[in-house]
Amino acid sequence: MKKTPLKRMTCALALGLAAWGMSLARAADVRVCMFPGSPSVALDTQVVSAVLQHIGMRAVAMPHAIREGDDDGISLGALGGILKNKCDIVAGFPRSNVADAVHDGVLLSRPYLRTGYAAFRRQDAGAKRDKAGRLAVTYGSPAQLIAVREKGALLNFEVTTEDTVAAVASGKAQRGIAWYPAIVAYQHEHPQVRFKVRAVASDYGHWDLVMMFGQRNAALRKRFDAELEQMAATGALARLTETWRIAAGNAKTSTASDARDAGPDRVIASHAFAALDRSAHFVGNRKPSLLRVAAAAGQADIMGPSFTQAQALHGHDVYAANCAKCHGAQLQGNVGPALQGPAFAPATGSSLTLSGIFNYMQSNMPADQPGKLKAQDYADVMAFLLMRNGYQSGTSKLTAAKALKSQALLESHAAM
Repeated sequence: MKKTPLKRMTCALALGLAAWGMSLARAADVRVCMFPGSPSVALDTQVVSAVLQHIGMRAVAMPHAIREGDDDGISLGALGGILKNKCDIVAGFPRSNVADAVHDGVLLSRPYLRTGYAAFRRQDAGAKRDKAGRLAVTYGSPAQLIAVREKGALLNFEVTTEDTVAAVASGKAQRGIAWYPAIVAYQHEHPQVRFKVRAVASDYGHWDLVMMFGQRNAALRKRFDAELEQMAATGALARLTETWRIAAGNAKTSTASDARDAGPDRVIASHAFAALDRSAHFVGNRKPSLLRVAAAAGQADIMGPSFTQAQALHGHDVYAANCAKCHGAQLQGNVGPALQGPAFAPATGSSLTLSGIFNYMQSNMPADQPGKLKAQDYADVMAFLLMRNGYQSGTSKLTAAKALKSQALLESHAAM
């Protein structure tokens, strides 16, 4: 039957309304991206799905938006681009007070889980504390920064957090330090293995999991946070995250008093680096296979070795090309720890020597190719770090040999 103009207009209107309805359905879909290989992905999925459901939206997974990263991870700038073009939410971003840099194009939700790094051993390992036993950590992670502060520890480096937990589970290492969600995830997959776990007392041990939003989704972030607040008030959020909280089950949170009477199994750290034995070697995958931590000794020269302003400026250029992607353009921290401020150079009470920091940097950095720089370039970067932490330049150039000999404590002189 031939359609009249009225019928044609009615059909067009119906098709238009259907298309509008479909666009509304698509608008209610929120594209959610996860970090590949993240041990908290199961929790992140539960939280983001629950919140979006409560506000009348549906989470749509975007499994390949974030590619598997290399040893350097993924930068905040890259995440800003992903949030602009591919995702509405990036779930499961870890944030700490030590490395709290945020890219201009990124907004963060309120935390939905306070977690961090934990010391752990097999529950059936017995009560004996074996300080000589190997301590498993993930290379290039905060666990490494925490572990190097334990004097005399024999470190067994692993490539991933899963490998780190597996090393303790298999007996390859007697104990370990790992991202707590990785321990939870491993026990979910291997329920027959149980660990004794406790939080570590460290500036680098405490982290929050948050959701990331792009600037264009500021309104969505606001609604998301309001729902998180409501879930927290009703106890729904606590129930959802219960098994993932580090204080759950057999986990014990270390306190300041724990640090004073720490036994061999206690892991205590306040700052990022410690002196490492120079016999450390690297193997095919560019990670050290075994290191013995050595305490620096000697009388501190209070202000440290001299350096020139010119070499500190050159050190800035070397830092920008090789270090800023992990530690931030302003040393504020990114995927790596901050290299300025009280967590790195406190005003007083530092236990870190300049030689210890330089030795660690020269042996382990940059993380993607340790030891690749010339000795003088490392010395110039050290001069730049000193200048940014308040040390005054002089007329004598800092050399690698002088940096390795300096027993000056790294303390901020910004107010001097």
